[in-house]
Amino acid sequence: MPSFLLLLLTYCCLYTSSSVLPPFRPPSIPLIQSDPFQQVHILGDDVIADTKYWDKQPKAMHGTITIDGAVYTFLGSCPLLSICPPPLHQTSVIVYPTRTVITLATSPSPSAATVTLQFTETLHDPTNLTLLSRPVTYVDISSSSPLAAVTLSLAADFATNEKHEEVTYDKTDTYARIGTKAQAVLNHDGDATNINWGYQYIAVVGEGTFQADETRIEATTDGEAVGGVNTATFLVAYDDVEAVEYFGTPQKPLWTQTYPSIAAALTAAAFDHGENLLAAGKFDAELVDELTAKGGEKYAAVAALAYRQTWAGVKLTWNEELGRPWCFLKEISTNGDMSTMDGEPL
Repeated sequence: MPSFLLLLLTYCCLYTSSSVLPPFRPPSIPLIQSDPFQQVHILGDDVIADTKYWDKQPKAMHGTITIDGAVYTFLGSCPLLSICPPPLHQTSVIVYPTRTVITLATSPSPSAATVTLQFTETLHDPTNLTLLSRPVTYVDISSSSPLAAVTLSLAADFATNEKHEEVTYDKTDTYARIGTKAQAVLNHDGDATNINWGYQYIAVVGEGTFQADETRIEATTDGEAVGGVNTATFLVAYDDVEAVEYFGTPQKPLWTQTYPSIAAALTAAAFDHGENLLAAGKFDAELVDELTAKGGEKYAAVAALAYRQTWAGVKLTWNEELGRPWCFLKEISTNGDMSTMDGEPL
């Protein structure tokens, strides 16, 4: 899709949604929810805070942005920096079925520059199993003010279960990635288990630069401008290599039936970025309107939160023996198990 049209669709999605939800502070603010092992939340009121997995293990993210020559923090605390840029001021958080939309400002002043931070999962079409299973989250930062050097970092703990695990990392012209050296695929158990096989990726839509070391992976972009709106877009993805072991037989994630590699999935996600954001905004508006009509605004707010969390607890795989997709339900906290006594393959 041409860059201009892509950004125009992004502009429409971010700024013309007609659905309105009441003020609602969820138990935790969902940021990334693309997979049972890719769930990152803010366990508080403000996105300028530690980002964590659902079991409260650190999954540190940090974002900085330059507006009118000044550097600000727009996401996370600063565990990886010795000096932390001053934070943007959060003015609102809205959790839609497929998106979390956060508005920020450079100061409390009414004339301050504003920034919109949006996390989007491709959950707007429950019949599209490829999009449902593709482990890529869109992170969009937009403002009417010129943007420069928008940077997003993901700590090594995105790919580890314990702090002592050694990691390997690399970068290309299109992404950076990090993972454990051991790569003990589907070979870990214990309560509140985090994934420690496969690789965490970060990429951008458009031009960007990448950094990687034993502590983090990082992407920086100046974004692009169209129609008076400046937008930078990051792609956060995880390639788990093997998804589930079912009675001794590994099953690959379903998205691998469409994309030969995670690099191909990232390329596709960048290409259909604008289309997916527009579809997500339309889906959210329609579903919130329907939920509100059924049970009122408060019901709609809770149901919107539950919609994304429900999909985040599902793993879609390819059953090679049967030649068809399979769906597993993730356990809440017992081991790394799925579909035990309170669930079964669908």
